[in-house]
Amino acid sequence: MVSPANELRRKSVHLIGLIVPLLYHVAGKFATLVFVAVWTILFIIGEIYRLKQGMPRWVEKRAAPMMRGRERKGVGGHVYFSLGLFTAVLFYDKEIVTAVALITVLADGAAAIVGAHVGKHRLLGKKTLEGTLTLIAVAFMVSVWVVGGALAFTGGVVAGVVELLPINDNFSIPFFSGLAMTAMRYFL
Repeated sequence: MVSPANELRRKSVHLIGLIVPLLYHVAGKFATLVFVAVWTILFIIGEIYRLKQGMPRWVEKRAAPMMRGRERKGVGGHVYFSLGLFTAVLFYDKEIVTAVALITVLADGAAAIVGAHVGKHRLLGKKTLEGTLTLIAVAFMVSVWVVGGALAFTGGVVAGVVELLPINDNFSIPFFSGLAMTAMRYFL
């Protein structure tokens, strides 16, 4: 179990992901894809090394307290996060990428903190009703100004649902929320 302070540190590291929509707006799709691809490759190489050789002590001292149990022997969430943002940039337009990055960084972070500290009503596994409702509400609030109300609501609800599934939400939230918002555009 990650301590509350380390969970906050873990989620603050995700703030780096906000570089992706910023870069997309400034430098365009191709430059953003290259940037995220390079980081994804570096993350994968680092994970292969870590899983085969272990972490260098200076890295372990800083990273280990923020790692969840399943990440200690498996792939870290940062790899899924990077892959999720890469697929979002590859498949979705600029506004949707911005929305899913905001949802993945801010709404998922808020949901984890609220769910862990005030969540009382369990839904699936360790997920709580309070955390899921926080994710949906924050997802709507952070993305409505980018994609409008209907798409923000759709992206938030889909994020809340896929976060409950037994797949890594660092990938599933940007991928499926972006897919749902993109599909919803065809109905509006």
